[in-house]
Amino acid sequence: GEADAAAARDATRARSRRTARARELAARLECWEELRRQVVAGVEDLRHADSYPALRARLTAHVRAALGPDAEVVEAPHGGVIARTAHRRLDCGLTALALRALERIGGEAEELWAP
Repeated sequence: GEADAAAARDATRARSRRTARARELAARLECWEELRRQVVAGVEDLRHADSYPALRARLTAHVRAALGPDAEVVEAPHGGVIARTAHRRLDCGLTALALRALERIGGEAEELWAP
């Protein structure tokens, strides 16, 4: 009887730990997605700033320096630019730049909501 009770107790504890971990991971994912949403929305709002034409000009200069002066440069759907050549593409759209920045900080961002 004691062995059965201990096994049942251990199984209950393991289930509780798994449930708690799943909830923690879900909460972290929710925080990450909200951070991502806010960062992207904030960056995309730059399109409406007075400084946006200068930013767009700097991004255009950057993609032309990277891909060459013959690169085709077009406005990205949510601001910024996308450049193309016959064999290369460089996305400097505001959304892409924001997402790459978030990828670079990766796990460091979790420090914002870690206990």
